[in-house]
Amino acid sequence: MRRTSSHLDVQSILPITIILSLAIAIIVTFIRKTIKRRQPVQVPTPISALEKIVSADNSQPLPLTKGVPSEIAASDHATVSRTRWVERLHDYFAYFRYKSNYNVLVINDQLEYLFSSDSVVEETVVEYIDVKRGRIPYRVIVFKEGNLINLGDGGYINWQFSGSHNRVGHSTVHFTTSGA
Repeated sequence: MRRTSSHLDVQSILPITIILSLAIAIIVTFIRKTIKRRQPVQVPTPISALEKIVSADNSQPLPLTKGVPSEIAASDHATVSRTRWVERLHDYFAYFRYKSNYNVLVINDQLEYLFSSDSVVEETVVEYIDVKRGRIPYRVIVFKEGNLINLGDGGYINWQFSGSHNRVGHSTVHFTTSGA
């Protein structure tokens, strides 16, 4: 009597698996080689926005570093982790500076990623000073609509975003106009 099995033959699947793995590797390599990162758009910060940034006692303006208060941009390793620093930078732009009216993305600019938007409101780069790794640039983008594919590490140490968005998988995010 001949015995039948519902298991797939490993030998017949192996060539297909190898071909698919090679195809994926070629596509990823092609994408990484053709990525052209956008240069920051120099958007001047309106004077009225700077005038609204005041210290806790509402008497003195905060010292600014590239339009970002030094208290926000400081890489204070002794009291704040890098993950918390990314969150603090994001929260400043998303909730304090723009009052949740726009989508906000903070991303490690050393990562490979694809970002597209025709409606950037503000874009800047703030550096995190790491004791072991040196300067790590983080791009802050405030925008109405856009798309992001993060080809790098997706941990909170590398990126944070908010606004009206739909996340597809671990690395793709579609942003739409915020409802605020």
